[in-house]
Amino acid sequence: MLAFDFAKPSDVPALKRLWKSVFGDTNRYIEQYFNSLFPLIRVAVARTERGRPVSMLSMLPVSFRADTTDYPGHYIYAAATHRRHEGRGIMTGLLTFACDDAAERGECFSSLIPASASLFGFYEKRGYQTVFYRDILQAASAEKRPKPPEWTISRMIRDDFLRLRQVFVEKLPVCMMQDPLLYPYIYEELLESGTDILLVQGNGKSGYVVCYAIDSFLAVKETSFSKQELSAVLPLLEERMHCHGAAAVFPPLGTAEAGGKCKRTAYGMLRPLAGRIPAEIMEKNAYMGLLMD
Repeated sequence: MLAFDFAKPSDVPALKRLWKSVFGDTNRYIEQYFNSLFPLIRVAVARTERGRPVSMLSMLPVSFRADTTDYPGHYIYAAATHRRHEGRGIMTGLLTFACDDAAERGECFSSLIPASASLFGFYEKRGYQTVFYRDILQAASAEKRPKPPEWTISRMIRDDFLRLRQVFVEKLPVCMMQDPLLYPYIYEELLESGTDILLVQGNGKSGYVVCYAIDSFLAVKETSFSKQELSAVLPLLEERMHCHGAAAVFPPLGTAEAGGKCKRTAYGMLRPLAGRIPAEIMEKNAYMGLLMD
């Protein structure tokens, strides 16, 4: 018989072992996560009769901004069940426990990003709806295109990046935003994972680009540039990162380019709690750029 509750500091060693067995991350990454975030978040756990956690999920504080209104809620992150206990409905029970507790606290929603396309159906049966989308711009190698003149690229320090990013997300009509308390950790996590946070300036414009290289391919996780502006500076970015070809994520604004280089894809899900989010807002294409996926 399993019991559901929230993790205490004494549970952290067991949670680290569970994380390692499921996700296989480095010890340094795991230590950074628990040292930085555990005091700021709630971690729901399922325990055996002896009190050992066999399943967990982190509940990170976020808000859903729509029509100038902020709805408080949480983002489910690092949901994991020990392999010996999989297939018993434990995660379903843990999600129910987490959502019930959040509703009692006055939160308006639970949100998450399915780890694979097949999991959208799994979470839909548990009350989650696909609300968050993103536009993916595919670009062939820019090596044959001329590099923009008089543009500079430099790495950004934390405070400058977070200030520019806050301005960027606040301009979006419907989006999810992290609690500012999480920003320092997110910045460090990006750097730890090998992601570059770059300031690109030139031609009277400036913007940030969060990107990394994977097998000589440039992946842009987020940028404050428009699609057209980013396309213009891609040759410089590819040269800097030693890449050929790129893909970039953008908020789902306007109409996606059907059959073109930009494709709109489902990304994240939201489960409303106690009817605290108007139904019409759930039907809009919202942006979920948490930078933690």
